[in-house]
Amino acid sequence: MRMISIQMREDWEGAFSEDWPYWIRDANGNVVSHWPGANLLDFTHPHIQDRIVQQAIAVSKCGLFDGIFFDYWHERISVLGGFRTLEAEQRARDNILQRIRANTRPNFLIMGNVNAEIIPRTAPYVNGGFMETGIPGIGTSVDLERALNAAENSLFWLEHNLREPRINGLEGYSLPGEVFHSPNNRRWMRTLTTLSLTHSDGYVLYTPSVASDHTWHDFWDADLGQPVSEKRQLYQETEGLYIREFTNGWAVYNHSGETQVITLPEEVQGVASDLVGTEHAVANLDGEMYLRVTPANPGDVNGDGVVNIFDLTLVAQAIGTDGAGGDVNGDGVVNVFDLVFVANQF
Repeated sequence: MRMISIQMREDWEGAFSEDWPYWIRDANGNVVSHWPGANLLDFTHPHIQDRIVQQAIAVSKCGLFDGIFFDYWHERISVLGGFRTLEAEQRARDNILQRIRANTRPNFLIMGNVNAEIIPRTAPYVNGGFMETGIPGIGTSVDLERALNAAENSLFWLEHNLREPRINGLEGYSLPGEVFHSPNNRRWMRTLTTLSLTHSDGYVLYTPSVASDHTWHDFWDADLGQPVSEKRQLYQETEGLYIREFTNGWAVYNHSGETQVITLPEEVQGVASDLVGTEHAVANLDGEMYLRVTPANPGDVNGDGVVNIFDLTLVAQAIGTDGAGGDVNGDGVVNVFDLVFVANQF
């Protein structure tokens, strides 16, 4: 997936002269900077809206990118610092999105930086939310609880309400004052990774700085396969303890307030712990991926240990859907190729 950012809220001050009429200005007529070198753009002005739409159309036509990314995509607060009304900003976003959708290819992707918020007004036009959660680089435990709850709720909402295909991403920041690969930072990386796995079909990043530099973790090399169970499922009705099954194992995310012991139906190996068994302890504010010691046969749809007509029937019933249980070949849709896959394993 290749995305390119289009400037909507701000642009570099050198991009246009200081007397350019479309900068946001204060009461004294001075250009307003968001940070040194970046000035606020008046995207409520029709000229800037035309410019943004034309850029998006050009991206769509060039064929080099799958879609575009807008930073500062909020519906609850003004992103122009109150220099324009929230309703004026909303109308501008509506106009920009509607025009882009009307003039780009059907599979053109639009993603916005929503942080840990929901975007009900523009959801029909937007494919994905990028969530700069700030976790865990924040202060008090109250802040942490609020941030985690917001991330869980918003990510789950985005997964069910945005335009398909959905491409949500979750980002956390490393702990200040600690080396990036410290035990605490690795724990937080696992926490956010398993939060994403249990609450979405999206992506996760863990950055060593607010500059959005990103480092790959070996934890992410684990091949869980395709999701089998639904998102946001509690383990044995334990509040804050989430589990999701995949074709090759399980992901567990613990936000329950205490260490929890889980029992899985077969022997698995923890990706981080390296422990093998059916019972595993997961610390609070941590997460783990568990891989089957004996990989599951994707053709065994009902999990009874044998591939037969019952599995074929389940796949046939799911034809035409994207149901993970029937998508045995992992191509994102249940069709005749899945039937052939199962039949060949009788």
